[in-house]
Amino acid sequence: MKDHFATATAVALFSGIVALAVLFATPADARTTDSDTLQLNGVSLSVQSTPSSCPQGSPDTDVCFLRTGKAKIPGLGSVTEVDPIVSAPDTLQCIPFSAGPLKFTVAGKQGELDASVDFASQCNVASGAQGTLTITGGSGIFANASGSGTLQPVGTSDGDDAFIDADDIGESLHDTFSVTLTAPDTTFDLTPPVIKGAGSKTARVPKTAKFARVKFKVTAEDAVDGSVPVTCTPKSGTRFKIGHTKVKCSATDSSANKATANFTVTVKRR
Repeated sequence: MKDHFATATAVALFSGIVALAVLFATPADARTTDSDTLQLNGVSLSVQSTPSSCPQGSPDTDVCFLRTGKAKIPGLGSVTEVDPIVSAPDTLQCIPFSAGPLKFTVAGKQGELDASVDFASQCNVASGAQGTLTITGGSGIFANASGSGTLQPVGTSDGDDAFIDADDIGESLHDTFSVTLTAPDTTFDLTPPVIKGAGSKTARVPKTAKFARVKFKVTAEDAVDGSVPVTCTPKSGTRFKIGHTKVKCSATDSSANKATANFTVTVKRR
């Protein structure tokens, strides 16, 4: 009886050790995570402003417009920002305004990020209008997202780098923001594709030839998206002159992670 008990105990102990060994041997990429955090620093979105109707009850002197920005952000992908602005007339070199709520739509990610921005003074000043950006949730995979950081709208074409006002309508602008984004049940992809086939090529032509039409095959494989398109300049099938020509290739996955590779095409006369 004692021997049977001792044997059973030993088997149970051994099984527990094996289970722990299997757990810690599981590759990190195969484990599920409750949340993931993405640190974005100095991200810039190109912004265009268009006229918009003002909220009900706004003074007739207010000017309202919609700022729409776009950018490819590694870890997220193609992002569109929509930011409604209400701007009041200039009063003693102060242009009172309010912004938001903002929405960041992430293409192909089945979700939107909601955000608010707080400009403490609610007034454009000569040093710039930097505000506190807060991620307040969202929809889809970003339903419970959170985060905080800063946002600074900047003009680029009219020389008015510090003000958000009616002059911004139709102008080329950009928003620069830094934020720490946390999204439960989401894993941010920060790994670029792997480019294959970008090796140096040599073509030989007759002595009288001035160029050679060179074809090559360059592919890219992404851990999440699988095969992704590759763009090469000059492209395959181009007529390459005698000598050395550098070919630049790039591939971008759906999370805006970009990979690049260069190689040389050499054309020699026989």
